[in-house]
Amino acid sequence: MTWLSDFLSVLFNRNTSPIDSPTVVLADPEPITFPLSVDVMRECVIACGCPIGMADVVATALTKAFIRYHVVSTLVIAHVLAHCAHESQGFTATHENMNYSSVARIRAIFVRNRGIVNLTDAEVEKLVNNPEALANIVYADSNRVTVNRLGNIEDGDGFKFRAWGWAQLTGRDAITLFARFLDVSIDDVLSRSDPEINASSALWFAMIYKRGFAPAAMMDNLTQTTVIWNGGLNGLEDRQIRLDNVKRAMKVK
Repeated sequence: MTWLSDFLSVLFNRNTSPIDSPTVVLADPEPITFPLSVDVMRECVIACGCPIGMADVVATALTKAFIRYHVVSTLVIAHVLAHCAHESQGFTATHENMNYSSVARIRAIFVRNRGIVNLTDAEVEKLVNNPEALANIVYADSNRVTVNRLGNIEDGDGFKFRAWGWAQLTGRDAITLFARFLDVSIDDVLSRSDPEINASSALWFAMIYKRGFAPAAMMDNLTQTTVIWNGGLNGLEDRQIRLDNVKRAMKVK
């Protein structure tokens, strides 16, 4: 039952990164030796699900981001790639679409969300294929337990701050902090979907916003990195497959 103890330990001790956290600014990076060649990075992103036609661009953007954030541990690199690939459907999705085709599916995905639990099937039916209305309910802080609140307190925040980027940053708090880190506006961040900002947001999320992620990755503990990244164990099996594939590509045991 090691996975259960890991899950509970991380769940109740994870960094929630409140909105009033101090802004972290990277110093000018000193030259580092990145452990993977361009060709190996390309094979890694393909191994975890990136389409071949996108692999060069994705690998280049991520390599630059790893260097900028001084990430040289192959295990940390592998875990970041696996989680990003899972969250973004192989680096192809940058915005969560929230488009669900049935009442049963909505109830299954958001089984503990008070906003859905308190609705009748007829009311949930109105949320089928209605991503904006659904996101504004399930991501509103008023419908979430305290530990999972996202800073979504204004009307429309749920849809505006639905999962974004390869790391799938979710909520006003996280996206505001990332915009502050870049010294740009929230709207500037949300309007972009280019590889550079996606790669930067993924490394910011893993190395700064979720500060327990790197130590857990260096212990190669996927249960812990999943809970830290996702808040639970959603998609653990798929994350494991992608992680194993990346390790084989980079020849890490």
